[in-house]
Amino acid sequence: LWIGRDWQRKNGSGVLSVFAEVREAHPQAEIDFIGDHPRLDGQPGVRGHGHLRIDADRDRRVMRSLLQQATVFVMPSLYEAFGIVYVEAGAAGVPSIGTIHGGASDAIGEGGLVIDPTDERALRAAMLKLADGRTAEALGKRAIENAANFTWSAVAGRMLSALFGPSASRGEAH
Repeated sequence: LWIGRDWQRKNGSGVLSVFAEVREAHPQAEIDFIGDHPRLDGQPGVRGHGHLRIDADRDRRVMRSLLQQATVFVMPSLYEAFGIVYVEAGAAGVPSIGTIHGGASDAIGEGGLVIDPTDERALRAAMLKLADGRTAEALGKRAIENAANFTWSAVAGRMLSALFGPSASRGEAH
């Protein structure tokens, strides 16, 4: 699964290109693209969904279904400040392949792999590694654990603790 609004920066063409090689090794492999993407007709195993809106019930159902079906979320952006979408994938139990540039490594944690997005060999190796269901499942469990660090209450607790000391995050009076 790939989700992105900026095909170029999110390295959609790199993912699409490498997927063709992954499909040679795994003929049943499929990839879904959500967001800004060119026409994707004709390449086996590739499906484009265009923009899906979070405020539209049908689109939300499609997105949820695609996340539930995904083995891996792959978005090795050329640069990613943080990438909340990695956390969202992780919360759904889907490991990620992300970028070494920016904050993706924090968002992904132990729940996936980070690579140099300009290194096609590294992208291919990561996609092939996570095409293995057992590996993806193990990293998916770690992704769930990592995503828990980014819930509103977890982040707010860390902020309170940083501002007012450890007892503040437990609700103790000062």
